[in-house]
Amino acid sequence: MKEKKNGIIQAVVGLIILIIGIVLCVNTYVVKGNKAYAFSLLAAIIGAVVLISGIYSMFSTKEKKSIDAKVIAQAALCAALCYIGATFIKIDIPVGTERTMFHFGNVFCVLAALLIGGAWGGLAGAVGMTISDLTTAYVTSAPKTFFLKLCIGLIVGFVAHRLFKISKEHSAKYVTIATVVSVYVVCYLMLLQTQ
Repeated sequence: MKEKKNGIIQAVVGLIILIIGIVLCVNTYVVKGNKAYAFSLLAAIIGAVVLISGIYSMFSTKEKKSIDAKVIAQAALCAALCYIGATFIKIDIPVGTERTMFHFGNVFCVLAALLIGGAWGGLAGAVGMTISDLTTAYVTSAPKTFFLKLCIGLIVGFVAHRLFKISKEHSAKYVTIATVVSVYVVCYLMLLQTQ
């Protein structure tokens, strides 16, 4: 009962933060420029994550597992690698009046999903590259980046850990095949993203 009450409180707080973030996004998009818009997008994304977490904890019937500090530290390091790969190891490509970029952040997102699992790897990639978008000239694509990189991590983790069931005991050839299949799926998703 206490867990449901905490989930309801968390969902309400997340909803309030999400609404504030969206209102700020609408008000600062044209008026104040990119920096205020970046902060409002960050508030909206944090609100969405807290809201989803609260809803999940309200309806979850599974027993809660404690999260290992080692996994959180690995996810934070992978998020930092994704941020560095997307911010500094990139090539800007002009496309008409807009521009896009080729960067190594996706490589670190796939690596994170392979090393620490799909959910944590996807979250690390999503957080790292969303922060990269918010701190560079790609502020308006930050929500799309968060969603797509989370999906990339989840799909790579699903293919590698659920379908191929990779672990430390498998041979390097087996892990290489699982990685190639996962990267193929991600490249297909990235191709769909550009269309």
